[in-house]
Amino acid sequence: MNDLPHDINIAYTKSARAKIIVLNLLWEIAVRNNWTPQVADALAEFVFRIKGSGGSYGYSSLTDAADRLYALIRESDLPNIRISAANEARKALERELRFVARPLTVVSTTTDNRRELDC
Repeated sequence: MNDLPHDINIAYTKSARAKIIVLNLLWEIAVRNNWTPQVADALAEFVFRIKGSGGSYGYSSLTDAADRLYALIRESDLPNIRISAANEARKALERELRFVARPLTVVSTTTDNRRELDC
């Protein structure tokens, strides 16, 4: 996946849960405020950070999903965003974040037994 220390990868994995919450909160605010430029910019900036960090941590599919949503927000004539396409991109990004946030299992082997540790 990548050459980052294990503890840093664990921290990023744990932060993915918070990213899901913030993503959905910003999305709801954007929808309720009819995609005003200020709100759309906040969402786009947040998604852009996910786009950049995903690749750094070895999650290229996370970066790709974030890139799709980011492009839809940035290329839209606000408030006339293609809401259906953007919502599908948001759901895809959320799925990727859930994948990153899944519990990690480390398998340790010894001569006579195997044990799994949740990280």
